[in-house]
Amino acid sequence: MYKLLAFVLLVCAINSSFFLFLSDITPFMLTKNIINLPWSLITFQFCHLSQMHLVENIIGFVLVGFIATELNLNLKEFSFAYFAAVFVVIPLIFLLPYNDPIAGNSSGIYGVLSLVLLKSRKLIPLKLILPLFTLFMFSSSILDFVGYDPCNERCFQGEFYHFMGFVSGAVVSSIPTRKPKCMLREL
Repeated sequence: MYKLLAFVLLVCAINSSFFLFLSDITPFMLTKNIINLPWSLITFQFCHLSQMHLVENIIGFVLVGFIATELNLNLKEFSFAYFAAVFVVIPLIFLLPYNDPIAGNSSGIYGVLSLVLLKSRKLIPLKLILPLFTLFMFSSSILDFVGYDPCNERCFQGEFYHFMGFVSGAVVSSIPTRKPKCMLREL
């Protein structure tokens, strides 16, 4: 139980350290120039473009971590959902036409949020989770489309990465986990 919270706090501490102690995070962000910066495959999740970006991610991750702890989710499932959602964006950087670097672990946070929502189906019915959060994630692009919000391609790119993190968390939550076999003790 506390291992999960320790994992969340460790990731938040690494995020904060990157922000506080690195004056230039550019070499650590994920870009299409990955051949020259192979470490960015790991480090991009700890980079944040602004103090607000960092604070939003920390608050979101800690809240989801506490909810996951209350639901008695195990660290293995939680961390697998987190890393699957973080790393799902790596192939997308080469498939999408954008050249902006990727920084932050928002997709991982959306992945564990999806896991938590699907594991707590009593709170929100399953058939509402994906449509509601899809609408929520793409709200800026939808408002831009109807002319109310000046969203641009970069905004849509971030929303798309968040959505892919959310979907990967849903996929991870649907993977059946093996339950330990009950064995009778020998007397």
